[in-house]
Amino acid sequence: MPRIKKEYLFIDGYNLINQWSYYKDVARNIENSRNKLIELLVEYQAYRGIKVIVVFDAHLVKGSVEKREVVSGVEVIYTKEHETAD
Repeated sequence: MPRIKKEYLFIDGYNLINQWSYYKDVARNIENSRNKLIELLVEYQAYRGIKVIVVFDAHLVKGSVEKREVVSGVEVIYTKEHETAD
């Protein structure tokens, strides 16, 4: 039986938010910007049929701990302190 390759798309969430003026302007609220980006990625994942993983790094956030969640099939990762999405 042939193997089926699965495609993955990894997104550095804050880099994308900071590059697209639409996300920077969403109520000037980073949480709103993250949620809007995740909504877009959920749609993109469904459209393309690939696995999307978005990482929001907290390398400059004191005391941050890693958190993982799945939002409508998109894996969302928040890194711990001193860890980057790179």
